[in-house]
Amino acid sequence: MSESSILIGISVCNCSPWLQRTLNSIDSFDYPKDRLRMVFLYGNSIDETLDILRNYVSHNPRAEVYKEPVNEDLRRARDHLGACLFDDFKELIRDEEYFLYLDSEIIGLPSKTLRELVRINSDIVAPYVWSEDRDYFYDSWNFRIQGVRFQPHDPPGKGHENPIYVDSVGGIVLIKNEAFKAVPFSNPYPLLQFCTFAKKVGYVVLACPYLEVRHFDLEKVGLVKRPLPQEMGGWPLPGFVDSSYPVKEYIIKSSEEIISEHRREALDIAKEIVG
Repeated sequence: MSESSILIGISVCNCSPWLQRTLNSIDSFDYPKDRLRMVFLYGNSIDETLDILRNYVSHNPRAEVYKEPVNEDLRRARDHLGACLFDDFKELIRDEEYFLYLDSEIIGLPSKTLRELVRINSDIVAPYVWSEDRDYFYDSWNFRIQGVRFQPHDPPGKGHENPIYVDSVGGIVLIKNEAFKAVPFSNPYPLLQFCTFAKKVGYVVLACPYLEVRHFDLEKVGLVKRPLPQEMGGWPLPGFVDSSYPVKEYIIKSSEEIISEHRREALDIAKEIVG
């Protein structure tokens, strides 16, 4: 049985200080290369981002580059107001079974990342995103439970060896094709809005405390990401959820266990019909 096919989508703009590290991490995946396809949405950059991409694509037939339309407002707040980028990815996905959104600033990816996320077999699933050099949870704004954001230094689920149920995730997210196409993206904070709506309509959203990736420390190059004004929406409820929060674990089942459950359900239905 062949591995699931995956479209990896990455938006890039002025990211030359770390982009090569991101590409190296992708190349290190312990996953069949012929089951992967990469799409880069390139925004006009004033650094060497395009040169790095050109070099990568020249020796990687699985990679494609598409240029974003120039939009100054989007460039100023691309992470917060980028729903149109995800709409572009929806147009570009073919018959791949999964879509992996990868923030271009994710520079430390364990080789097992893709294989583990696929094994979990959830509608939406993400690893934990930690800062590169400092001991804090980088994506605490998007990771939420009951509408409350993760505590950056002591996130919920810490130490758990199974995925946990959450409201939303970010940074790097694996999404089944069906959910990706069915659920809309909207602003602000497109991944947050996507996950929240997906959960409301019945899709499962999980995060993996035991699977950690690293985010480039933007302060090294003088960049600081700040949330949009509260009146624009997307803000979390007050407070934080930390490791003391009683998270609900998702127990991963093998194909044999799932088939066995289906058989038991079928037998129960048959008994009800007969008796």
